[in-house]
Amino acid sequence: MTFSICCVTRDCDFINDFIEYHLNIGFDRITIYDNISVIPVVYDDPRVIIIRYEGFYGAGYIPYNEHAKKYEKEKGFTAYIDEDEFIETCGKLIQQAMQPYMEYDSLALDWRIFGDKIDEGNNSTKIWEKYLYHIPNEWTDPKGLNYVKSIVNNQSVLNFSDPHYPNLKQGKANKGVNGNVVNGSVTQLKDVSGLCINHYYFRGRAQYIERQTRPIAGRASRTIEDAANMYDSCNSLCTQRK
Repeated sequence: MTFSICCVTRDCDFINDFIEYHLNIGFDRITIYDNISVIPVVYDDPRVIIIRYEGFYGAGYIPYNEHAKKYEKEKGFTAYIDEDEFIETCGKLIQQAMQPYMEYDSLALDWRIFGDKIDEGNNSTKIWEKYLYHIPNEWTDPKGLNYVKSIVNNQSVLNFSDPHYPNLKQGKANKGVNGNVVNGSVTQLKDVSGLCINHYYFRGRAQYIERQTRPIAGRASRTIEDAANMYDSCNSLCTQRK
């Protein structure tokens, strides 16, 4: 049983943190699609595969499809996540954290969103130790956009047309940690009490607005005003991580 990650990145200054963190919690293989970063991604570990990807960055599901096809017969699960999404296993290895979900076709994980309020006195350079403040767990997007990302059984997936969730084979289902069926990229029953994704997303107001307003394949981006208001609202709510 293999646990792997597929990630698309471009010019991320903490991509090595992403790789290190997920290797440390037990992932067997991490495939990084490097979308023409100015400084190419390099990581010297046989468990890490780096592929140069020159396609449209906003269509991350394209390399997801390549990966899913390559490993469609492999027994195991693949997390299809971004560079700023760190899987929270509550101190367990991924193999242990996934035990309740081994019969799932696909597991939809909710986001715990971290903000700009970082621990300035912390001398660590690791992003997961710097970002200690997150939006309250009970907070939901006022537009109802409580996005998920998926850990997918390799043998259950057909393809991706959206980076948040897979198109599964007939009779298969994408479910949340509480067993609710998640049809699409958002959930109506958010749960970040256990296995979830720590989303280190807010890294400056200007960058947040840029990310929210850039073209994304398959869905509309926010307006500048909407993105700015969302940033101010979310960041003001951040509470310290326990």
